[in-house]
Amino acid sequence: MEAKTVCTHCCLLCDLYLEKGREIEGVSFRNPLCPKGILAWRITYHKRRLLYPMRRKGRYERISWERALAILSRKLKAARSKAALVSGTCSGEEISAVSSFMRAVRGKLYTSFPALGLGGERAGLEEIERCDLIFALGEPFEQFPVLAGRVLRAKYERGVPLFNLSCRAGPTSWFSQLIQPKPGTESWVLLHLAKILIERGLYKKECEREEGFRKLKEFLAGVKEETFELSGVARSALEVPATALSRSARALILWTPGVSPEWVSNLALLVGAKILVLPGAPNATLLQAAGAGPFEGEKVDVALIFREDPRKIDASFKVLFTTFEESGADLLLPVPAFTEMSATYTDMEGRSTTVPPISDPPPKVREIPDILQRLSEKIRPGISQTKGGPSSETSSGKGFKITQPQGPPKTDERFPFAVVTQPTYFNPEWKILRPTPEFLELHPADAGKMGIKEGDRVVVKSAEGEVERVAKVRPSIPEGVLYVPDFKALVASLGVR
Repeated sequence: MEAKTVCTHCCLLCDLYLEKGREIEGVSFRNPLCPKGILAWRITYHKRRLLYPMRRKGRYERISWERALAILSRKLKAARSKAALVSGTCSGEEISAVSSFMRAVRGKLYTSFPALGLGGERAGLEEIERCDLIFALGEPFEQFPVLAGRVLRAKYERGVPLFNLSCRAGPTSWFSQLIQPKPGTESWVLLHLAKILIERGLYKKECEREEGFRKLKEFLAGVKEETFELSGVARSALEVPATALSRSARALILWTPGVSPEWVSNLALLVGAKILVLPGAPNATLLQAAGAGPFEGEKVDVALIFREDPRKIDASFKVLFTTFEESGADLLLPVPAFTEMSATYTDMEGRSTTVPPISDPPPKVREIPDILQRLSEKIRPGISQTKGGPSSETSSGKGFKITQPQGPPKTDERFPFAVVTQPTYFNPEWKILRPTPEFLELHPADAGKMGIKEGDRVVVKSAEGEVERVAKVRPSIPEGVLYVPDFKALVASLGVR
């Protein structure tokens, strides 16, 4: 028997066909899948599945649901500050329930995904087959392997030019004309492209009717030539992509997490390009519509963490709603895997898909809306949870927006390395399915100075903390720069373990 669902690792929501007898037995390869999609079904039966509530008292101990809810309700009643950190891999029904609950208890709603404040005309995946130029920001091939196949077919079957703006020469750059700025200065490159387009009159004339065009033109006229040094990308290196964008009739910009959205919309409006927004997790647009913003860093008394990495929020008491056993929270509450519940997910185009359950959850596992309903009754009788999912509509943000881009991060003796980072796993649970040593990349010259060899264990330190990684020595990383995926800081120091 074959059962159809979707892979919830990222915003592509690839169809997932599973072979099923009494239990799920494997994947039916009816469409392209990345390694994460191929392994997704194994979440259901993994040996680290969380089967009952657990409380940390030195070590974790099993407790009843009644006891778990009593502890949590007491903590919430006493807390002065409360917050929820919600993953985009939560279903629409879960996001709606969490949003309603946090409003009722006067708590804040956060997400670890960046704000999607992009104007311009949005594109769908089918635009890859229609466009005549692709301008990729960041590292879409590494983050979305299935997308890479579609982009490469456009390049090699239809001859579509491919440009890549990235501080790191990753897999996307191997097939592209690479524009490699200093870390954190991508917005300056986009600003300079806009400046060249307007100075040379290469922009689409109809954009003059857009709100803010005159102010944009005046602002760019005042941008001095010396600012090209901020990004490390010379004006001459931008003439080719600027000309190619101006000649394109149907350009497509790929935006990925890890690249600031500043100036993306302005460039798109100037050349009439569409933007394919790849926010990472499937329901990132729903979270934005629900009012969730990036975590601002302040410590809270109680944090409710929904299918997210508990290290991403600072709290005195952490409660993790999770499928797997974890070690970063004070209270662990077991929730269903994506194969075990009726759920709605929204892709990056705003299209919703509702999938049925195809397996049964373990006996002590509870759905998030049900947990929050029971918790509401304990905290404040009469609180009810809103059913259905929040709207995925977002502001179009039309017109030109003028912002001053940030320069490269400032290094010093304490933190001498600039850091390039990006999310590599949009669903923290996937790390357990395929555990691999966490790594960093550094230039051979930097490795030589510090006596670091390929495969050495090193410690990366920043003001926010430290992590241990496996060193990969790569000439594709500029000197003085570290590539540290899934890292928060922009500057860091490096030491040998």
